[in-house]
Amino acid sequence: MIILIASLLTILTFCILLLIFSPKIKLLHLAKKYKDTEVLFSPVGGIVNLYQQSFEKYGDALYFIRDLIQKKPNTKAILYNLGVDIVVNFQDAELVKEVHQSYSDYYEKLKGILTLQYLFDKGMLMTDGDEWQKQRKLLANTFLFQNIKSRLPVTKQVVQEIYSSKQLDLSKPINALHMSEKVTSDVIFQTFFGISFRGKQINGVEIQKELSNVLIEGFNYIQSSFYYKLKMVILKEKAVGFKPFKGEEDLLKRMKNLRDTTEEVIQNRLKQIKSGNLDISQSELFLDILLRDYIQKNSESEKDIQQMIDQFMTFFFGGTDTTADLVALTLYHLSHNQNFQTKLRQEIKSIINNFEELNYDNLNQMNYLQCVIKESLRIHPPAVGVLPRVCIKDHKVGQIEMKKGMLMDTHFIGVLNNPKYYDNPQDFNPDRWNDSKKMESAPFSPFGIGKRSCIGQHLGMMNAKVIICFLVMNYLVKPNHQQKLRMSLNTVYTPFNDDLVYFEKIN
Repeated sequence: MIILIASLLTILTFCILLLIFSPKIKLLHLAKKYKDTEVLFSPVGGIVNLYQQSFEKYGDALYFIRDLIQKKPNTKAILYNLGVDIVVNFQDAELVKEVHQSYSDYYEKLKGILTLQYLFDKGMLMTDGDEWQKQRKLLANTFLFQNIKSRLPVTKQVVQEIYSSKQLDLSKPINALHMSEKVTSDVIFQTFFGISFRGKQINGVEIQKELSNVLIEGFNYIQSSFYYKLKMVILKEKAVGFKPFKGEEDLLKRMKNLRDTTEEVIQNRLKQIKSGNLDISQSELFLDILLRDYIQKNSESEKDIQQMIDQFMTFFFGGTDTTADLVALTLYHLSHNQNFQTKLRQEIKSIINNFEELNYDNLNQMNYLQCVIKESLRIHPPAVGVLPRVCIKDHKVGQIEMKKGMLMDTHFIGVLNNPKYYDNPQDFNPDRWNDSKKMESAPFSPFGIGKRSCIGQHLGMMNAKVIICFLVMNYLVKPNHQQKLRMSLNTVYTPFNDDLVYFEKIN
C-alpha cells in the first residue's frame, strides 16, 4: 500500500511539473521557429508574475517590456505564458496593424479575469461578434461630434467646482489622480444617467473610488493568489466564484453592492418612463438609449437589465480611470519640464483670455496641448494594450502561424517606446509632434487600433484637455521631489503614488 501511494504521488508530482513547465518547452520551440521573437516565462501565473516582479524591482510594472524593446527594437513578437496557455504578443507595428485590422474577427476575449468578468461581462469591453457589433451600432450616435461637443459645458462646470482653489490645500502635494477621478466620474454619471452622483458612497467610500479600488484589489488578488491562478489555469471562465477563498469572497460582495446600486438607479428611471412621468424619446443619454431599445423590444428580461449594468460599468471604468490617469501623468511630466509647461500656458492664453471663454472650437485650436497629451500617452498609455484574446480560426500574421486555441495580445507600450519609431523614446518631448511630416509615419495607437478601438476616445480626450487647460491656466504645476513616480499595472497602467505634484496659484 505504501509503495502504491508513493507511486501515485510520484505520478501526480510528475503531472503537475509537466503542467507547469510544458509551456516553456512550447515557447522555446516557437522562438526557434520564428526569427526576432523573445521568450518570457514564469510558472503558473506567467506574465502576471512578471508584472509584479518588475514593479517590485524597478518601480514600474512594465519596465521589463519597455527595456526589452528598447534594447531589441526589431522584436516581432514577445512569446509568454499565461498559466499553461501560450500567448503571442505582437510588437512590430505592421504586425500589430495586421492582426487588429485584418484578423479581429478571428479572436474572442479571454474570460476568467475576476473583476473584469463579474463587472463587464456583457458590456462592449468583453463581448464579441454580432453582440459586440449590435452594441457598438446602438451607441455610436452618442459619440458623434455634435453630441460630444454638447457635453463640454458639463465638463467645464465640474472642473471649476472640484479644482477651485477653495477646494485645495496648496501647502500639500495635490492628489491629482484622485481629484481627476472625481471630475471624470461626475461627467460620466451625468452623461450616462443625467444626474450627479458626487458625494454618493458605497461600501463606505465614494462610488468612483470604490470601483477603482475593487479593480485594483481584484488584479492584485490575482497576482498574489496561487490558488486563483491555478483556478484560472484549470477552470478558465468558470473560475470566478468557484470555491472562493475569503479574499475573492469579499471582492464578490463589494462588486455585488456596486451592481445593486447601479440597478436601483436603472429601475427607478424605468419606472418613471413606464408611468409616463419621463419622456426619453429624444434623449441622447447612454442609459436612455439602452432603455429605449429595452422598451421597444418589450423586454422584461432580467438579463437585459444586467447587460445595462455591465454597459454602465464598462463606460464608467473606461471614461473615469483612463482619463484621470492621463491627466495625472501629464501633470507629472509638465511639473518636471517647466519649459514645456510655459510653452503650453502661452498657447492657451494666446487663444482664450479666461476659462469661461473655452468652447469646443477654440479647444481644438490648441495644437500644443494636443502635442503634450499625445506625448504623455506615448510614454505612459493608461490602456497599455488589448486584453488577451483566444484564436478561433487558424491564420498567419506575417510569418507567425496562429493556431486555434492560442492566445494573442498586444502591449502598445512596446511600440510607443521603440527607438525604431521614436528618437530618444525615454524622453518626454512634446515638440516631437510638431514635426507632422516625420511623425505621420510613427505608429500611435494608445486607444487601440482597427474597428475595436475605443469608442469613447474623443470624449476622453476632450475631458482631459479641458481639465489640463483649466489647471495650467490657473496653477503653476511643480514637482514633489520627495516622491518618485512608480507605475503599477492593475486594469490600467497607473501611478502607484498620488502625491507627485504641487500647485501654486497664478494671480
